[in-house]
Amino acid sequence: MVGTMTEIAASAALPRAGTSPPSRFLRGLGYLAADLPICVSAFALGIAGFAAGIGTVVVWVGLPILVATLLAMRLFADFERRFTGWATARAMPPHHYRKPAGRSWFTRMLTPLRDAQAWRDLLYAVASFPVRLTAFVLAVTWTIGGLGGTLAVTWMWALPYDTDPDDGGGLVWLLTGNRSLALEIALNTVIGLIMLATAPLVVRGLVAAR
Repeated sequence: MVGTMTEIAASAALPRAGTSPPSRFLRGLGYLAADLPICVSAFALGIAGFAAGIGTVVVWVGLPILVATLLAMRLFADFERRFTGWATARAMPPHHYRKPAGRSWFTRMLTPLRDAQAWRDLLYAVASFPVRLTAFVLAVTWTIGGLGGTLAVTWMWALPYDTDPDDGGGLVWLLTGNRSLALEIALNTVIGLIMLATAPLVVRGLVAAR
């Protein structure tokens, strides 16, 4: 009963997801953007805690360090499951952890070290870091780049523009060899519109990959 109430309270900790396409896009973008500090913290804590625990396990100090690291990874994993469920509007499958067992407090304290799910949480925090970082960069760059390109007419005119053909130029110059501020603005606007139009698909694919 207590476990059920805890799960209900945990699932209510995040707002209910919307179902409209704009809502799904904003939800996915927020999920990928907010995941950066989470994945960095989990990766750094997981690596540092595991290295410190293994390095000092011969003097027994490493055991509580490893236990604390695994418990922290469990907190990260529990939060991410709820966060992912909110972002995808789908409930994540339950994960079961070994319950503390043993006669002494020391034996019960070491339960996470015998829990395969706890070690999987640590492995996930470390191994998924490059994927999560890449998803953040792509989602933010694609969306902000599309917005900046779409609004090119509002800011490109204010940039210094050298008309000397020998000094190079923008994308139009690279493609055609001609220099034209109006064409540069038009091309950037078209590219921006395409990026903005495809941003929901990109974000949706990145969320699915995560």
